[in-house]
Amino acid sequence: MTKPTSSGDVMWRRGLDILVASTVVCIIVASTAHPSGGQDTVAWVFTFAVVIEKDLRLSPESIQESVAAILKESRGWSRTRLIEFKPAMQPPPDVAIILAKPATVDRLCVPLQTLGRWNCYRQQRIIINARNWLEGNAHWKGFLPEYRTYLINHEVGHFLGLRHRPCPGPGQPAPVMMQQSKGTSGCRRNPWPLPDELTEAVNLRGKQVGSTPGGPAATR
Repeated sequence: MTKPTSSGDVMWRRGLDILVASTVVCIIVASTAHPSGGQDTVAWVFTFAVVIEKDLRLSPESIQESVAAILKESRGWSRTRLIEFKPAMQPPPDVAIILAKPATVDRLCVPLQTLGRWNCYRQQRIIINARNWLEGNAHWKGFLPEYRTYLINHEVGHFLGLRHRPCPGPGQPAPVMMQQSKGTSGCRRNPWPLPDELTEAVNLRGKQVGSTPGGPAATR
């Protein structure tokens, strides 16, 4: 279901410096990030919204469902049982996931150099090159759904504060925070966070309570 555009949505998009008309998909009420205080309950809940640049001919509902499924998957960041992502009912979300044309990505990612090819994370915005979403990547040829999963999980890792990681050794699963769009250096493709990456995310969140989430801006 696509939420009708409101003046609040327009102001939010301007605040994100999105210089194109776009569709915002927001489903399900969720609270902002907060510590719950209970060991057996989710400690931090983040809201997200999907933003799609106009004229991309992508289904907002389909993209939102795909992103929500990736973020809810038990092999993903929710595996910690302490971090959860929910679609936002209204702006602003904790993180915006933006699918845009290559030129728009380049503009939104400045000063990062995405060169019409890469994606980026900066200032609570995950900016995905729509060409990568639609066509995949040479290092993931034949594995488009898995590559989309990797794109989302990698950028969400930056939102949670994680930095890039190298291949730990030939034949081992690549960390999701490895720049796998550029190759895996002998590691096996992997779209999901590794156990030590999950641990790092939880530790970082514990240190960042009350602060703005997100690590350094990065491209891949």
